[in-house]
Amino acid sequence: MRHDLLLLSIPVLFSACAHTASQEQSLTAQTEGLAGAESVHGGGAVSNGSGANGKGGTANSAGRDGVSAASAPNSGGTGSNSAGTGSNSAGTDSNSGGSGSGSNSGGRNSSSGAGGTIASAGRGGTGAGGTMGTAGKGGSSSSAGKGGTSSVGGSSSGGTGPGNAGSGQGGKAGSGSTFTYQTDFNTAQNPLSEGGVWHNNGLDWTNVVTSNGVAYGTQDGHKEGPYDDSYAILSGWPPDQYAEAVIHIESGIPAQYAEVEILLRWTDNAHYSNGYECNLAFNGQYAVIGRWPGPLGTDVSQYTVICPETQAPFAPRDGDILAAQIVGYTITSWLIRDGVKHQLCTGTDTKAGKLATGSPGIGFYWAGSPATSKYGFTSFSAHSL
Repeated sequence: MRHDLLLLSIPVLFSACAHTASQEQSLTAQTEGLAGAESVHGGGAVSNGSGANGKGGTANSAGRDGVSAASAPNSGGTGSNSAGTGSNSAGTDSNSGGSGSGSNSGGRNSSSGAGGTIASAGRGGTGAGGTMGTAGKGGSSSSAGKGGTSSVGGSSSGGTGPGNAGSGQGGKAGSGSTFTYQTDFNTAQNPLSEGGVWHNNGLDWTNVVTSNGVAYGTQDGHKEGPYDDSYAILSGWPPDQYAEAVIHIESGIPAQYAEVEILLRWTDNAHYSNGYECNLAFNGQYAVIGRWPGPLGTDVSQYTVICPETQAPFAPRDGDILAAQIVGYTITSWLIRDGVKHQLCTGTDTKAGKLATGSPGIGFYWAGSPATSKYGFTSFSAHSL
C-alpha cells in the first residue's frame, strides 16, 4: 500500500498441532481414562494418537482369582470376569476394566466397567470409549476410542466421557480443545499447503510460496490498488488465538513498501477474504492492525482501522519475531527480540461487521517492486487461547 494511505492499512492475520483437553466423567465406577496423543496434520510434525484396546487375558471371564473368586461379590476376585490385570476386557490400556479397580461383573468394588490407565481415545473428541472411556480425535461419539474386547465392562465404541488431553504436535483437536500448530517451512511449495493444512481460496489475491526455508509473497509490486496481498491461512480454529513467526530479512529490498503480516480470525472463499491483519514494515516505519473489507479492496477507505499506524521501536532484523493475538475483540501485536516483547499496536474492534470466528494465518504485501524472499518468515507457530 502507498505510505500516504498507511493510516488506513490493514493487517493480514495468520496462525496450526492441536491438542484437546476434556473433563473426566464417572459412571457407576469411579475411573479415569487418559487420552492418547493426537495431532493435526501439518508442516510441523504430525502425529495421530490412538487409544489401545484392552490387552485382555487368555480367559474370557477370569482374572487372577478365577470366575468365582471370593474377594468381592458378583463374580468377584481382584480381577474376575473381565477385570484384573489379565482379563479379556481389562489391562492397563483398555477402556473398560482396569488393573483391579473393578470391572463389570468383577473386581473388588464395582459392577461397572472401569477405564484402564490409558483410554483408547485421542484428545478432545465428544465421543467416548468404554463406560468411562474418552473420546477419539475430536470425532463423533460413535467413532471414538475402542472399548474392551468383551462386551462386559464397556462396548467397543461410544460411551459417555469426554476426551482428555494427550500429547502430540502439529495438529488441531476436537471441540473445546487447545489448538496448536508449528512449521519451519522446510519444503518448497507453490502455493504453501503442507498437506492441505494451509489454504488460500481467494481467487482475487495472490499466494504464499516457500523456498529454501522461507515463506514469502508473490505480488507483482504494483503501487496502487487492488490490494491483492499474498496470504495463506489455517482452518477450523477457536476464535481466540495467538500466532508468531520468525522474520527473515535481507538488505537491498527494492520495494517502496514491504510488509510481513500475522492474520487472525481469517475466513475466505473465491471472492471474499476477511480477517484481522497485523503488519510490520520492513524498515520499522509502521505497524498497523486492521480488518479487511471482504471483497477485494481497491481503496484503503474500505478497510477498518483497529490500531492506526505506529512506528516500531526499531527496524526488524533477521531472527526477530512478529507476534499477535486476539482475545474477544481486542488485538495486540508485538516485535520480539532476544526474548523481550515490544508492543507494536493494540486496539479493540467495536465497529459494525466485527468478526467472531476464523483462523490464524500469514500474509505479505509488496509495492514498488515484485515480492521476493528478502522479507518473509522462516517459521510459524500458533495456539488457541
